[in-house]
Amino acid sequence: ADLDNYKDPLFSMFAVADDYDYDNPACGNAWICRPNVAPSSLAVYEGAGIPSWGNSLLVTSLKRGRVYRLQLDADGTAMIGDTTQHFYTQNRYRDIVAHPDGKSFYIITDQGGRTADAAGLNATGDLRNPGAILKFTLSEPVSILGQDKGAVFEVWPNPVQDNIRIEVKRQTATNLQAQLINAAGQVAIQFSELQPGTNARSVHHLPSGIYVLKVYDSENHWLERIVVN
Repeated sequence: ADLDNYKDPLFSMFAVADDYDYDNPACGNAWICRPNVAPSSLAVYEGAGIPSWGNSLLVTSLKRGRVYRLQLDADGTAMIGDTTQHFYTQNRYRDIVAHPDGKSFYIITDQGGRTADAAGLNATGDLRNPGAILKFTLSEPVSILGQDKGAVFEVWPNPVQDNIRIEVKRQTATNLQAQLINAAGQVAIQFSELQPGTNARSVHHLPSGIYVLKVYDSENHWLERIVVN
């Protein structure tokens, strides 16, 4: 992407356009509105338990209570695909280490400070597990289709206020489904049997916040970060 029109892509992990609203009234304050995640550590995933995670960087976040996974190319010199988010809790994550089985992860948390709530739009000092070591085990499917997801489907608008739309581009896609998942890991909206063309659902009933859209079939899945405002 052309970064000339974006600010602080490295500090934030999420580049924003010049007209990004740092004082969006949907945010509790400007600290939350800033796209930075306050990265606290960086680990390389070298396990074999999750094949699709090979050659990935795992970044813990003090500000967002999440682990961000950045997939690298074969040379390990450039990021490919989208950043994905995992293991949310209302804590400040300080460091991460993988179990030898490659499927479980241990995360150490700070004893105090501010982080984001589940919606991702409000700051809170109410940490759920201060000064602790948390264990997470990944149990979701790990196969991801090699081809660009843009050849299969497109999602718009993002951020979304009224209706989220999923356009299925691949006419041969069968049994394609989708879930909009909130920060607590709960399915907020379920799309069943997506049809070729545009599939729309209302988000009026959902709280504002950061969600993950998971589109999948029996063998593959794709993830995309969605902001509901």
